Amino acid sequence: MAVKEMKKLSIICEKEAQERILRVLQGTQQVEIDDIYADSANEDWLKEYFADSQQYEDSGNTEALIRQIQELVRFIRDHGSAKEKVTELKRGVTSFGDFEKTFDETKLKKELTTINQLKERWDQNLAATKQAQAQEDWGTTWQNLDIDIEESSDKNVTALIGILPNDQWEAFQDQLKQTTQIYSEYISNDPKETAFALLYLRKETPDVLELMQDFGARSETKPYPGQPKEILQQAKAELTQLAQERKELAQLIGEKKAQVYHLQQAEEVLLAQNQRELAQAGIVESQYLAVIRGWIGADEVPILERVLAQAFPNEQVYLSLDDPTAEEIAANKTPTKLKNNPVVQPFEMLTEMYSIPKYDEIDPTP
Repeated sequence: MAVKEMKKLSIICEKEAQERILRVLQGTQQVEIDDIYADSANEDWLKEYFADSQQYEDSGNTEALIRQIQELVRFIRDHGSAKEKVTELKRGVTSFGDFEKTFDETKLKKELTTINQLKERWDQNLAATKQAQAQEDWGTTWQNLDIDIEESSDKNVTALIGILPNDQWEAFQDQLKQTTQIYSEYISNDPKETAFALLYLRKETPDVLELMQDFGARSETKPYPGQPKEILQQAKAELTQLAQERKELAQLIGEKKAQVYHLQQAEEVLLAQNQRELAQAGIVESQYLAVIRGWIGADEVPILERVLAQAFPNEQVYLSLDDPTAEEIAANKTPTKLKNNPVVQPFEMLTEMYSIPKYDEIDPTP
């Protein structure tokens, strides 16, 4: 088997008709659009006939919308209530033309805004939960602290709370016992560290700090107002409230699983639209005309001619077809399409995994 014979096509049409033509070409799924500006061989006739043409610049809006759909579909799947089932788009059941007819960008954006608001509320809940968990952890560590650090400080006496490694606690206590001017109190410990409080004369502050440094202890700043037990109770109450809010949000998000089908449908339309926008960057436009160039398999030309005639029955489009030149083949500008019988076709993906043959080479798939 050899690679498929290709034809180079050129289409000249009214500027306003190029979007319709791109839809027709896209519908055949057989045409590969060339970027006319990227080929230096086109420079001379571009300067002569299209000196004032400007290359189309993609705004990126379509790609941004596609990314937003993909992100929000993942969000719905991951965070929606498990009681609701995702309604997926069944590939190949509906024609692409039907997709485009039912596509409503305004309605889509409104739905995305609604889902995005749910996502923002979910993210805010997670951020608040993280803060409340940190508050709960701190309150759990210091709940046995029965003095107010701020109120215990006056002109002569001050206090601090600190943490040091468990293996240093006994030695630290022994050192503290050697002085009667520092009062220490054990608060709690975890597998690695011990929490403690110190009460001492203000004039002893340099000695206390030096002692803590010797034992690898660090002072803690009280991050929340109120007593530690109150702080812990507030954190637990807030976590309970946030958990209930997350449950309610999960239900609302789960209800959006029924919209996944429509979101995927819109994604298909936008992906096709994005492909047309990318192709449009390689199309040459004048004030009134547009020139489209590309490649098509020789055996698919009749299909193209038929669909163009149906879409533009009054000869509104000029189509020319040429064989690839030796220079184009040598420069590897001619795309390769594999052509095999139904028995061999499934194995074309093995060839594509390694290297597609050049246009003038033999297809190794068989």
